[in-house]
Amino acid sequence: MLKKQKIILFLVVSLISLSFLLGYGEKTEGAYVTRENCYWIYACDIKWCRSGYPNLCADCGGGDCQRSGCGGPAGFYTKVYQNSCTGSQYCVNMPLPSLGTRSTCYYISYWYCSGSTPVAVWGSVSGSSCWDAGQPNCCSVSSWSPDPSTVCSGTPFTQTSNCGNTRTAYGSKTCCVAGYGNSCTSAANVCGQTNTGTIQCNGSCSAATPPNSNCLYTVSTVGGAGGTISSASRTVSYGNTATFTITSNAGYLASASGCGGTLAGTTYTTGAITSACTATATFTAKTLSVSLSVAPSSGNSPLTATLTATVAGTAQGTINYTFYCNRDDDGTNITLPADGKYDGQPATTQAHDCVYSIAGTFFSPKVIVERDNGVPSATDKKTVTVFSQPPTAINLSITPPNYCVAGPAATFSWTFSDPDAGDTQGAYQVQVATNPGFSGPGTVIDSGKVSSASNSYATISGILAYNDTYYWRLMVWDDNNTASSWVAGSSFTTPKHAYPTADFSWAPLYPSVNETVLFVDQSTVFGGAIKSAWSWTFQDGSPASSAQPDPIVEFLSNGTKQVVLQITDSDGFVCSSLNKTAGVRLPLPNWKEVAP
Repeated sequence: MLKKQKIILFLVVSLISLSFLLGYGEKTEGAYVTRENCYWIYACDIKWCRSGYPNLCADCGGGDCQRSGCGGPAGFYTKVYQNSCTGSQYCVNMPLPSLGTRSTCYYISYWYCSGSTPVAVWGSVSGSSCWDAGQPNCCSVSSWSPDPSTVCSGTPFTQTSNCGNTRTAYGSKTCCVAGYGNSCTSAANVCGQTNTGTIQCNGSCSAATPPNSNCLYTVSTVGGAGGTISSASRTVSYGNTATFTITSNAGYLASASGCGGTLAGTTYTTGAITSACTATATFTAKTLSVSLSVAPSSGNSPLTATLTATVAGTAQGTINYTFYCNRDDDGTNITLPADGKYDGQPATTQAHDCVYSIAGTFFSPKVIVERDNGVPSATDKKTVTVFSQPPTAINLSITPPNYCVAGPAATFSWTFSDPDAGDTQGAYQVQVATNPGFSGPGTVIDSGKVSSASNSYATISGILAYNDTYYWRLMVWDDNNTASSWVAGSSFTTPKHAYPTADFSWAPLYPSVNETVLFVDQSTVFGGAIKSAWSWTFQDGSPASSAQPDPIVEFLSNGTKQVVLQITDSDGFVCSSLNKTAGVRLPLPNWKEVAP
């Protein structure tokens, strides 16, 4: 017994190996298929299921193998009987996808499951016969159930054969419901109409539902002031549409609504009518408006400003644009000549340039637009401000004081200049500072805006200091109150200290001719300087001049005599005194001593 089991196992393994060696291990054509750890082993199926392959059972002599042939045990077959499996036809193995059928091709296949004894499964391709039907699982179909006569006519159902096969069949039993032949009413259409008929065997009613097109609906119309809509009402079948003509009066626009319709031109077409509805025409007056913009709206003369008109509103048609550079009224009447005329324009935007040359004046640019179709004209206007061009100052200069008679000061002068012909100076402002930025406490003089046509400005004594550097600048306004920018003058430096003050005295105070007179220098120097030079001049004096600090002089004639002293200090500062007048008397009498 053990020997037989080994032989069976050897045969199974050999068949599996042979399948792989020949390349027939695929699911649909091979001899070896894996499914849930079970193996199907087919013997000789390739030969009889597909032509052109070698006879795998040649070791059985090429003929039909018997139950005990090819070394297999009783009931274990290595080849199945065949009949008419020729050409390119395919036979089908029941566990595999169908490749066609041959009613006389029989086969036998084996299940080999791990740990189980091989079980033979018998069957035929056609399912109608089976060789050796006495074998396990071999069945020949002989009956189907249930019978069609037990199922109502026309009803599909599933039949099962005595071998377990299934198929779809249709019943043949006559099954009439209660009330068969009685009167009945069809379903209603969309407007409630019905038909009458009789009840059929299967319970259905022979009456058909009336078509929806039998239903009629009223489409009413409503119009408004400013136009008309044709027809007061209309009767329309279900699902159909209706059209109406809508006409606007001059100066009006039409719109329509209701019944799911659309307006194209003057024709209003409803949607598919499914109930009574109303089409309403609405007429609105056409509108026309214009917006005027000016860029720039202000600036210095001569100013070129661009006027841009933008038209809006529901009125249609071409546009007439009329521009005025300066027309200050609200009327829409066209007066000629105009500064710009653009008629029949299709665009809703139009521009025109205006040039304003007069400074210091306000102007009123304006536009009037017109459209046809009875729409009123529209207008808009704006304001343009023209400033004079800014003036300037030229030829800036500084005049220092006479330092022999005054302290640090300055007189600032300039020339007014304006590009606008005829403009004159209306005001000025002078600033003096110890820093070029004119910031902080460094600004020592700020005249503020002085309304004056004067072209000079003198500082007040005592504001400026000795030995300092100053910066100054100037702003001027024209008679239109247009200001210039700041114009910087040249910087200046005050003296290191005060100039010397020349002074002197003499004795005797009223000398006579040829009398010896002593002049004494009484001059003053400042800032740590010392006197370094004297220059005297004496009218009709002897000597007539002197460089001595305290010269001695004789006047050669009587009368008033001018004496001038110029003093120079060690820093080189020089000042001349005011002339002083010395009164010289007649010569003294000649006295002669006489002895008593």
